[in-house]
Amino acid sequence: MNNKKILIGFTLFSAIVIFAIVYFSFNKPHKNFVKAPLDYTIQSTELFQKYQVDVSNANTSFLDKILLIKGTIKEISSNMIILDGNIVCSFNPPQTIDPILKLTDKISIKGRCIGYDDLLEEVRIDNCSLMQN
Repeated sequence: MNNKKILIGFTLFSAIVIFAIVYFSFNKPHKNFVKAPLDYTIQSTELFQKYQVDVSNANTSFLDKILLIKGTIKEISSNMIILDGNIVCSFNPPQTIDPILKLTDKISIKGRCIGYDDLLEEVRIDNCSLMQN
């Protein structure tokens, strides 16, 4: 009878510990990409060229890293800027695109590289924010 109580207590304790680990793992706060330290600073055309030459090697270097990308605006939409070299930069609210920006402006964008799209031949960057040149 005593061993049965110990086994039930240990099982209950283990279940609570496992639940707490899972709960806190899934509910951790989101990473603040604006304040995150930079991993690389690179020109947009150079980044695109590295992905064109060797996707696997470029992914090893840049995938899921915080980049500061310098380039010229090729296209602007409400929540996205495309830089020369087919670098697609997506902005999440509350980050906004400055309305005074226009095509051919030279800008610097900080964001996380999420990979290369072979079909559209573009490098994707998310959680972007405009930086001072």
